[in-house]
Amino acid sequence: MARSTDICVFGATGFTGFRVLLELCRSEGARRHQGRVLAAVRSPQRLQAMLRDHQLEHLEVISVDVSDDMSLKRMAARTRLVLNCVGPYRIFGEPVFAACCLEGTDYLDVTGEPDFIERMEHKYHQKAQENGCLMASAAGFDSVIADLGVLHAMNQLQSPAVPSSVESFLTVYPGPKGAKGHFATWHSAVLGMGSAQDLRHLRQEIKRAGVAPGKPSVPGKAPKTQSGALWDPRVSAYSITFPGSDASVVRRTQAARGAAGLPAVHYAAFFTVVSRIAVLGMAFVGLCMQVLAIRSWGRWLMLTFPGFFSLGMFSEAGPTQEQMASTWFRMTFFTRGFSCGVASQADNPSRAWLDGQAAQAGSPAKSILQAHPTAFTAEPDVQVVSHVSGPEPGYKATPIIIVQCSLALLEERDRAPKPGGVFTVGTLLRDTTIIQRLHKAGVLFEVESVSLRQPGGAFKEALHGRVNKPPLEGG
Repeated sequence: MARSTDICVFGATGFTGFRVLLELCRSEGARRHQGRVLAAVRSPQRLQAMLRDHQLEHLEVISVDVSDDMSLKRMAARTRLVLNCVGPYRIFGEPVFAACCLEGTDYLDVTGEPDFIERMEHKYHQKAQENGCLMASAAGFDSVIADLGVLHAMNQLQSPAVPSSVESFLTVYPGPKGAKGHFATWHSAVLGMGSAQDLRHLRQEIKRAGVAPGKPSVPGKAPKTQSGALWDPRVSAYSITFPGSDASVVRRTQAARGAAGLPAVHYAAFFTVVSRIAVLGMAFVGLCMQVLAIRSWGRWLMLTFPGFFSLGMFSEAGPTQEQMASTWFRMTFFTRGFSCGVASQADNPSRAWLDGQAAQAGSPAKSILQAHPTAFTAEPDVQVVSHVSGPEPGYKATPIIIVQCSLALLEERDRAPKPGGVFTVGTLLRDTTIIQRLHKAGVLFEVESVSLRQPGGAFKEALHGRVNKPPLEGG
């Protein structure tokens, strides 16, 4: 069935949705789809007034209400791809998802709510396959940076090397005026914490149904889990387990890789804070989330007084233009693996043979061991340090990310999984040029160093790259 438009932004009057629409209209790649962009909102008049301020009054705007199934159906039938920017998704997301699935329309959103993400995959994957549509949630900062950052890091270890584990550390660098989030983000976070029990029940249901993603076979040990804040000298900061959707999304991508016979890794996600005062502040917010978000009256308090319970990090007004322009992020990845592709001596007993050969004069085995002193041992012997960095994550990087994901999906659809289904972005766009597109758009993927483990356990740098602070507006 022919579609009159290529991309529809649903929720284009929202704080994030309007920025997604602006990025879509202004990005270099989107010019190829000029005249085939649609905006869907509850109040077209309001959006048209906003568009006039940006000389975009020519855009087609239609009236769509998330509570009106027929309007959602008409929207989905008109376009090839819907970008859903209306949250919280556990409240408003499913009607849009269902309409796209039933109409065979491709779908992306910017949620970071694990309950919604996993529930949509469980409920709609088979129907999406039948209708040939490609659908993925968490196509914004949550959780594309972690998902693709892990794949980028893994790709630095080429055969015969085998990756084993990846740890990511998110650091946000605010400008002179600080950093702030919008209330809608806080709203989703509070509801997400409040639905933690629902997520556990969902995972149990999926397991009982026998459709849970299988755990991939991964060499080596998983990173150690941690509770609370711990000082990590690798990042010169305190690290705290990241509470968002990154771990859920990355692990599902890795499970899909394992099922496809591709290398997979263990994964752990953290964020960093540099001072003890900041650690105490995060502990206060985390305690409020754990104690209050699971109770209806507690959620009311947290949503009524977001500034107090978030220690000023979120507000109804959201960040100013100056705050967004001066804030940036960096996610650092520590990837460990086996340079010779063997996880343990039990798997390949040739270590003893290699040691014996190295003792003989003129044997090439000696040079092998000099380059890889811990080859064929149970401990990973190679480490890659890489980074993904870019502008303010929530409202500047997210529009860039979802727009580039949409262009990759539209223009390289033949490289996506067939016949269709509900996927992570890392699975959906694995074979496309999405990383190159993001890098060109200002979300930078870079390698800092490659190190080899020395006798005694320390890693010694063998190759050093250059990692720069990403450029900011006006600089």
